[in-house]
Parts: sequence; structure tokens; C-alpha cells
Amino acid sequence: MQLVYIHGLDSNANAAKGTQLKQFCAEYFPHINVVCPDLNVAPAEAIKRLQAIIADDPDTGLVGSSLGGFYATIVSNLTAKRAVLINPSTNVGESLKRFFPTILPAYLLIMSGTLRLMVGRLPKRRCNG
Repeated sequence: MQLVYIHGLDSNANAAKGTQLKQFCAEYFPHINVVCPDLNVAPAEAIKRLQAIIADDPDTGLVGSSLGGFYATIVSNLTAKRAVLINPSTNVGESLKRFFPTILPAYLLIMSGTLRLMVGRLPKRRCNG
């Protein structure tokens, strides 16, 4: 089994949360491999890298922080993997400006539509308690 820790925008593969998760699992759940990829790339490339990591181990869970939470939501919908979001980014337009300085408004409309479609496809889950 593996957990993929997806860092935020100005972080990297050595993020404190990812490192802590890796140490915790090593000590208490040694059968869980924690993968912390460096995703300081354009969004499409980040999603592609995450899908490749997941393809290596079908028993994968996702943990996303900040912009990584946004990516985890997308990848979870694409792969049906479960995701835990830590303070997920809710202002993705600001976060992604550096990748799309001239086409950002059109891109955000596409992303917003994609997210609406994905949220509409999410299975309804009931919370116990």
C-alpha cells in the first residue's frame, strides 16, 4: 500500500507535512509506503505524474495539502482513489496564475466547469455520527 502526499504550490518533495507523514507511517504502519513527489510543474504535468505514481500501486491513497488538495480532488475523481484534504486551496485562480498569465480567465472557466462536472459525479456518501 502507498500514500501519496501532494504538496502545496510553494513547497516541494521535502515538505514538513509529507516528511512527518512518512516518519509516522515508518514507525507505526511500516507496510505503508509514503511517496512525496516534487510537483513544481504545470498542473497538467502534475496530474500526469500523479496518475503514473498511482498506476504503480493500485492500493493507493492520496493526501493533499493546499494546492495539493485541489490536485488530490482531481486525481481522486479520475482514478477513484480516496483522498484526505488538508486545508485545500479554495482560490485556485490565484495559485495557478504563474502557469497561465495570459490565458488564466479562459483556463479557470474550463477548470471550474471540470470541477462542477466532477463534483456532480461524486457518489453520495453518508457520515455516521
